[in-house]
Amino acid sequence: MVNRNVYFSILTVGVIFALLSLVIEQPNELAITVLYITFFVLLGVKWFEEWSYYRHYNAPLASAIFLVLPSVTGILGSYFAGAAYITDERILQTSFIEIVLDFSFFGLNEFFLFLNVFSVVFIVPSLCISFILLRRYYSGRYPAIFIFRRRFPKNLVILFNFSMVAFCLFIWLNTNLVELSGLIFSLFSILLFVNYYVMKIVIVPFKRVSRSRVRRRSSSIESASRPFFSWEAPRTPERTRQSPSRSSSRTHSNITVAPAISGYRRKPSRKLTPAILSSLRPAGQHLTEDDFRCIFCYEFPIEPTRQVVICPHCHHPSHEKEYQKWSAVADICSRCNKPVSNAKMIRLSGKNYERIIKMFRNNQLK
Repeated sequence: MVNRNVYFSILTVGVIFALLSLVIEQPNELAITVLYITFFVLLGVKWFEEWSYYRHYNAPLASAIFLVLPSVTGILGSYFAGAAYITDERILQTSFIEIVLDFSFFGLNEFFLFLNVFSVVFIVPSLCISFILLRRYYSGRYPAIFIFRRRFPKNLVILFNFSMVAFCLFIWLNTNLVELSGLIFSLFSILLFVNYYVMKIVIVPFKRVSRSRVRRRSSSIESASRPFFSWEAPRTPERTRQSPSRSSSRTHSNITVAPAISGYRRKPSRKLTPAILSSLRPAGQHLTEDDFRCIFCYEFPIEPTRQVVICPHCHHPSHEKEYQKWSAVADICSRCNKPVSNAKMIRLSGKNYERIIKMFRNNQLK
């Protein structure tokens, strides 16, 4: 994890350079450009820090921070791109494309469409990352968005995307400056919405009906032409047995919510050897005692009368009742974001988990 002093140092250096540019009577655009570059570096460091953390636990990047940070840097950059300034030669404002768009017949003013060095360096990479993540949300690869470990519907991503497009439109109408990469991003955002929502609502149901009819017809022909004797074993319909308590699992936006823990049948306990306890240490290279705390209440789960639930992926502990409340909201681990189920969760008594903490304190964990 990056130390907070690194963020503070970057912010301090950027603010000092911006103030010095004003003191020596440089144009205001220079101070704005320096502040934006400082902001870009801060968000970039934070983004890569979170990315390495999630990759360490092999968790999906479905958190809001990965979508918000690149989007904010890209949209703010498209706003400052027309006034980017570093030296008298205006290096960052050197344009690759300059087109004048005349919309006077619509009652509007002329618009200046441009793509400069500032856009290519700071805006295009951010908007490309945002577009890739938006496509994963729209296609259903990320069925929800997580904000502070809480699950929110994917519709929030659509609202966020269209607010970005609306902000770009507001900038263009007020400044008459249209940054090319921001325009392309807005157009592709609209195409994503049309492709994954409008097209699915209008065309996909018709395709499903036609395909189902073809499948029924082909299956009837295949069954009629099948010989009486066959080496293939007859296929029996799959049936799943569900207890009344476990049949209450429900699905919201392609996310299956885990049933209550009370309906889970615990496996017979076995003797916990030091080797087994050592294998239940939390995942991580540099462990501290804080890693052995409950991921919800941040207390050590060592009460003898309370059950401890351990994630099978990251091995971070939590109290059973607190995990039960979390499982009613999402079916992923709130620490590593990997899918979990009641059947795969590891359960210990608080007394046995206290043994693991003591082994850590005595440097007995491998």
